[in-house]
Amino acid sequence: MKSSKFIFLFATIILAHLAGYSQVFDDFSDGDFTNSPTWTGNVAVFVIEDEVLRSNSPGAADYYLSTPNAFMDDVQWEFYIKLAFSTSGSNYADVYLVADNSDLTAVQNGYFIRIGGTPDEISLFKRSAGANTIIIDGEDGIVNSSSNNIFDLRVTRTSDGEWSVFYDKNQTGTFVSGGTVVDNEITSTTDFGVFIEQASSPTFVNKHFFDNFSVAPIPVDETPPVIIGGVANSSTEFELSFSEALDQTTAEDAGNYQLNGVFSTVSAAELSGTDPTIVTLTIDNPIPNGTVVPVHVTNVEDLAGNPMGTQTIDILYFTPDASNYKDVVFNELFADPTPVIGLPDGEYLEIFNASDGIFDLANWTLVNSTTAKTLTSAVLFPGEFVILCDAANAELFEQYGTVIGIPSFTALSNAADSLTLLNPQGVIIDIVSYTDSWYNDPVKKDGGYSIELINPYTECSGKNNWSGSNNETGGTPGAQNSIFDETPDTSSPSISSFQLITNQVLQINFSESMDATSLVNGSYSWNEGIENAGITVLPNFEAVQVELNMPLETGVSYILSISNITDCSGNLIAQNTTIEIFLGQQPEEYDLLISEIMADPSPSVGLPEGEYFELYNASDKILEIAGIRLNDKVFSESRILLPGAYLLCIDEDLALDFINYPDAYILTDLGTTYFTNGGRDLSLYNANNEEIDRANYRMDWYRDTDKQDGGYSLERINLEEPCRAGANWKASIDPQGGTPEAENSVIDNTPDTSPPKAITIFVQDSTQIQIRFSETIDELSVIMAAISIIPELSILSVEAIAPDYNAINIQLAENIQAAITYSVSLSGIADCVSNESMETETLYFGLPQEATPGDLLINEVLFYPQTGGSDFVEVVNVSDKIISLQNWALQNQSATTREITPNPVLIFPDEYIVFTASPSNIAQEYPFGKPENYFKMDVPSYNNGSGSVILLDADENVIDQFDYLESYHFSLLNTFKGVSLERMNFSSPTNDSGNWTSAAETVGFATPGYLNSQYSVEGTARTNFEFDNEIFSPDNDGYQDILNLNYKLEAPGYVATIEIYDRRGRLLKTLENNLLLATSGTISWNGVTDDGMKARIGPHIYVITLFNLEGNTETIKLPCIVAGRLSN
Repeated sequence: MKSSKFIFLFATIILAHLAGYSQVFDDFSDGDFTNSPTWTGNVAVFVIEDEVLRSNSPGAADYYLSTPNAFMDDVQWEFYIKLAFSTSGSNYADVYLVADNSDLTAVQNGYFIRIGGTPDEISLFKRSAGANTIIIDGEDGIVNSSSNNIFDLRVTRTSDGEWSVFYDKNQTGTFVSGGTVVDNEITSTTDFGVFIEQASSPTFVNKHFFDNFSVAPIPVDETPPVIIGGVANSSTEFELSFSEALDQTTAEDAGNYQLNGVFSTVSAAELSGTDPTIVTLTIDNPIPNGTVVPVHVTNVEDLAGNPMGTQTIDILYFTPDASNYKDVVFNELFADPTPVIGLPDGEYLEIFNASDGIFDLANWTLVNSTTAKTLTSAVLFPGEFVILCDAANAELFEQYGTVIGIPSFTALSNAADSLTLLNPQGVIIDIVSYTDSWYNDPVKKDGGYSIELINPYTECSGKNNWSGSNNETGGTPGAQNSIFDETPDTSSPSISSFQLITNQVLQINFSESMDATSLVNGSYSWNEGIENAGITVLPNFEAVQVELNMPLETGVSYILSISNITDCSGNLIAQNTTIEIFLGQQPEEYDLLISEIMADPSPSVGLPEGEYFELYNASDKILEIAGIRLNDKVFSESRILLPGAYLLCIDEDLALDFINYPDAYILTDLGTTYFTNGGRDLSLYNANNEEIDRANYRMDWYRDTDKQDGGYSLERINLEEPCRAGANWKASIDPQGGTPEAENSVIDNTPDTSPPKAITIFVQDSTQIQIRFSETIDELSVIMAAISIIPELSILSVEAIAPDYNAINIQLAENIQAAITYSVSLSGIADCVSNESMETETLYFGLPQEATPGDLLINEVLFYPQTGGSDFVEVVNVSDKIISLQNWALQNQSATTREITPNPVLIFPDEYIVFTASPSNIAQEYPFGKPENYFKMDVPSYNNGSGSVILLDADENVIDQFDYLESYHFSLLNTFKGVSLERMNFSSPTNDSGNWTSAAETVGFATPGYLNSQYSVEGTARTNFEFDNEIFSPDNDGYQDILNLNYKLEAPGYVATIEIYDRRGRLLKTLENNLLLATSGTISWNGVTDDGMKARIGPHIYVITLFNLEGNTETIKLPCIVAGRLSN
C-alpha cells in the first residue's frame, strides 16, 4: 500500500501544483494528525500506525475526525480505506465530502460516501436538513470481505453539480465507475472528515484504516483518446475499445475510420449507449476467414475535445475450424532443463499446427498422464507453433513466440511420460508416450536438451520419429525443429525383439509404429501345429501379443512366419520374415551364475558409467531366462542363454549408455543405484522360486583399496567351483575396469586343493560359540567333524551358518564358566569342493569379563611408517581376564574414533594384538613379527611428530592412553621412519617418557605381535638404589641398551635429583631434577648426554641427591660403565 501511496501522493502533488492550491492533503507520514492539517473531533480514539490513520475505540461507539475545507466546485476527493471486518447496518464508515459543521454528529447539510452498511455497498448520500437521501446507489455486495476490504476511492463534482464516484478495489491501479448524478442543492461547505459507526464486538475494534486524503481541483484532461483493443464480431462488424469516453459526433463519423488495402470501406460507426469508450464499425463486404485487417482511426475526440491523431490497430477475423486427429501435434518436449545449455531453466511443450485449419486453443485440454489442464485462448494458424509451460515461466519463453502459461503446470517426468491433447469436444488430437531413450544420445539424455519431432506431417509418430535436438542451445521452442525432415518413410518395418509373456502368449516388438489394422489382419503362421487364438495390438502400435491355442513345450524349435503387415506409412514388412522360438530349460542350482558385479561405476576408467551385473551359463543346457529373479527384480522378457554364454544385465535408464552392447538384457525396475558400494546380499532364483546362486559381496572382496574406490567391477574367479564365496571374487584387472559380455579378466579355473582354515572364534553367549573359516565349508562335513573342548563342555549341536556357510555355530549343553580359558579342537571339516582338513586345529575361547583401566596396555606404536606403509598400534593383556574387544575403539589426538570390531573378538591374558589397516604391509616390513596376532581395522591417523593413542572400551571409557613425542626415540638414530616406539615395562605408567624407546635394529625396528625388544622387568633393589647391571652398551642392538636404576624407599614423598659424571668429574647428564618418586620404581638412561651425544666408553658416576619435606637428605653415589664396540 505504501508504494501506491507514493504514486498517489506524487500524482496529487502534480495536480495541486497545476491548480495552484490544494484544500486538504494528509498522508500521515509525519505521524501527527493534530497539525498540518489539523484534525479535530474524537482524537483520543484514533492513532497513526505505520503512517496510516487507524481507529482505536475499545467498544461500541460513534466517533469522527474532521478538518476545515471550503472547496467543493470542480473538485476531486481521493482517499484510501481498509475495513478489516464484515460490514453491516451497525458497522460502516462515512466519509463527509461536504459538511456544514466540524462536529460530524451534528451536520445538517452535506454529502458523504458510505462504505459498508447493510447492502455492503459504496454509495453517495445527500444530507439535507438532517435527513439522509441516497443519490448514487452503488453495487450491493461490493464490500464483501470478512477481513480485508481495501479500496482507493475518487469522487468528483463539477461546478454544475455533476457528481461521479469511482473506486479501485484491492488497489489494482484501475478505477471503476460507481455512478454519476447531478445534484446542486447544497453549494457550500466548511469541513471534510470521517465518521465511524462501530458495534461492541471485538471483531470490529481497531480495524478501520484511512490514508492519502486529498481534496484538490479536478485534473484538466489534455490527453487525446487511445485505441486499446479491437475484435471482429463477425466478418462485417468490428468493435473498437478506447481509453476514455468519446465525443459522440466524431466517434460516429464513418469517415474517421479506414481499412487498409483492398478491403471494403466502413459504412457505419456507432458509439455504445452503455459504454462511451466502445465503437462498433460496420463494413460493406465480408472479410475472409483468418484475415488480419489493419484499421486506421483519426480525428475522434474525447469529451474534453482532444482529437486523436492517426492510430492503427490490426484486427483478426476468424472462426475456428473443426479439429481432427493429428491436425495439431506435440512437436517438442523439454522435460529435463538442467544442466542449462542455452534455453531457459524451465520445462515446456511445443505444439504445431500441421494442418491447413485455423484453431483457437481456448478450452482445449492437455493431459499429463492423468492430470488435465485447460488451455486459454491462442489462435494457431497453419504451420505455426505454441509453447506450453508453467505460468510462472511464461515470460521466460515469450521471446520465442506465442506462449500459454498454465497455472501449476504438471511436471514432465525425465524418464518417461504420457501426453494427450484434446479439443473442447473431447476428441483426441494427438497423443505421445515418450521415454528418455528417444534422445538417442546419452549426453543429451542427462539434461539441457529437448526431444524433437522429426516429421510432423506423418501420422507415424513413434520413437523412430523423435530424437534429441541438434540445436546448440538445446532446443528450438517456437521455431522449426533442428532435425526437421519431411522425407516420406519408404523403409520396411522389421521385428526388433520378441519375448514369451507366458508359454502361451508371445509378444512381438516392431522397429516402428505400425498400421493397427494390418497388425490384426496380418498373417502369423506357425509350424508344429500351433494356431493363433487372438491378436492384441499394444499402445503406440509398436507391438502385438499373439495368444496361442496351446502352450509351447520346452526343447522344441518353433518357427513363426509373418507377412502382410505394414507400418503406418504403408510399407510392407519384408517377405519371408520369420522368428525362431526355443523355450529353454529352467536353470537349477549353479546352472546360472552371477559372474560379474559393477557396484561402483564412478569414476569410470573405460566402461560406461553405470551399474551392471552379468550372468553366465555354467551348464551344458540351453537356459530360459524369463521368470528368474535377482532378489526381487524379475526377468520378464524371454531370452535363451547358450552353454558358456554371458548375459549383461542393466536398467532401462542405462540403455543408451550401453548402446555398444546391443545384446544387453534390459530390466525395467532395477534402477541405477541398486548395487550399494559397500556390499549387498544377492540371490538368484529360478522361476520355481529355488535359489540357484548367491553373491553376498562386500568391500573386501576387491582385495585392492584403489579399485574399491570405483570404476572396477568384481569378477568371479573360478566359474567351475561356484560354491566358493568371497575367496572366489576379486577386482577386475581389465584396463577398462570390467569385462561385460566377455570372459572375466581374473578367470582361473584351477581346482581348489586347500582345506579350510579356522581363523576366528567368537563367544556368542554363555552356551554358544561360533567359529569362522577361511572359505565356504561343506555343511554335511560339519555333521561328521571331530570337535572337542577342554576343559570338557558337552556339545548339543553343530551347524553351518547360512547363507555364506563360512562359519559354524556350536551349541553347548552347559554354561561356559568365567575366568577359564577353553580350547576347542576340530578336524574333518571340508570346504564346498570336498577338500577336508586332516590336521587338528585348536582355538581358544572363554567367557569375557569386564575390563578396567590398565587391564590392556598400549605396548608398541608405529606412527611414522615407511612410505606407502601403515601405522600400527599393539596392545597387550596384562590382566588375568579374558576380555572381549566388541565395540571397542581407537582414538587419536583429534578425537577421530574408529571401532575395532563389531564382533566379540577375545584377547587372553598375556596375549598381544596388533591393530593396523594393512596386515600384509606390516608382515612385509617386519618379518620377525607374528602375523597371527595382526587384526585389520581402520586405524585412526597418527601424526609423525606428536600425538595421542587412546584405547576406549565399548562404553567409551579410557582403558589406556599414550601421549607420544618423536623425542622419545633413541636420539642417535639416523631416521625414525619405520621405527616403532616400544614400551620397556608394564609397571611404569604409560605416559612415563622414560618407559619408551625405539625398537632395536637387530629385530628390524619393530616387534609387532610379540615381546618388545626393549622390554625389561622392573628390578627389586636390595638397598635404596641399585642397577640391574652396572655395565650397559647404548648402541640400539637390543642387548643392554638401557641402564635401569631400580629404587625402593622406606616412605613416600622423596624428591630426587640424579646427575651423571664422567671419570674426570665432568657433569654429562642431569637425568632427573627434583623428581617426585614413588616408593619404588625404575629410572632409565639411554646413554645420551645433555649435549645430545652418546656417552664415551668408560666408567661413570651416578650422584643421587634425595630429600623430603621432613628435612631428611641423603646423597648416594653409584658407579656404572658405558660399554661399546671398539673400532679397529
